Amino acid sequence: MLLVGGCTHDDPPPVDTAQPTAGSSSDAADPESSETAEVRVVDFQMTYQLDGKSVSSEAVGLLSDPNLELKDAPADGTSVDEGDMLGRLRASPEVLSALDTGSRRSRLDAQDAARLRSLARPLKSPVAGIFKQRGGQYVVANTGVDVVIQLSPIQELRYRSTPFEGRATIETVVGVRTVKCDAIWIDTTASTGGADDDGGGGHALHCRLPRQTETTAGLRAQLELKSVVIPEATVVPNITLSYDSGSDGYFVTLEDAEGRHEVAVDVGPTDGVVRVITSKLPAGAAILADQAASE
Repeated sequence: MLLVGGCTHDDPPPVDTAQPTAGSSSDAADPESSETAEVRVVDFQMTYQLDGKSVSSEAVGLLSDPNLELKDAPADGTSVDEGDMLGRLRASPEVLSALDTGSRRSRLDAQDAARLRSLARPLKSPVAGIFKQRGGQYVVANTGVDVVIQLSPIQELRYRSTPFEGRATIETVVGVRTVKCDAIWIDTTASTGGADDDGGGGHALHCRLPRQTETTAGLRAQLELKSVVIPEATVVPNITLSYDSGSDGYFVTLEDAEGRHEVAVDVGPTDGVVRVITSKLPAGAAILADQAASE
């Protein structure tokens, strides 16, 4: 589990203050202070706490990744009810073709294609409204209140890596309440500056509040995001991963009684401290930090 600081539109940009907790085993050796770490198997889940602001909104977004599309979508302007089937999310065939058959196809291309394919699923409308295609995104036109967080680019990549659920805490007419988001999406139709040191902003993450939540725009709010749990995931500290530009892939250096061995690995999501490894590594194996392996 991981805590990440957030921001409102009036505050400084979010800064990662991550420390390993339940999802990344706080009892493990600190990889920053040791030359070796250990390959571990954990139930991996990311949890983030973010500060945002409530805003009036006219639509609910449906896509979590710009490389996804909606197959068999309703006609533009179709009226839909909450729970109506809208079609099936799938990876863009053009993107998959480039990843699968590109002239410079690499191990990381294959991993990204697998990630996109894993996001395919039937999609039901989270709210009632009018289905529309707008600026490259699918939306359901529906007025309401969203909790909005301006993301840094690195945060946006992290949140696109795996599905999340969210709960927002906000002031209402009956006091502070915590409610489950009806929908969570990243609005990629616009970008505002100031979210990173280079002056280029990331996109905004939205949490649509349930209609029965009696609140209003302009309030500060907190948003807790939790990723899906990956049971018995193999994880290694990020600092132990080395990138090979020649093969466009990652490897780790294992150490045993016979010496050191470089092993190419397939990577999954990261919480900023550890990364899931989707290829086989022996649990409990000693693994060298990148700077130690390169000595």
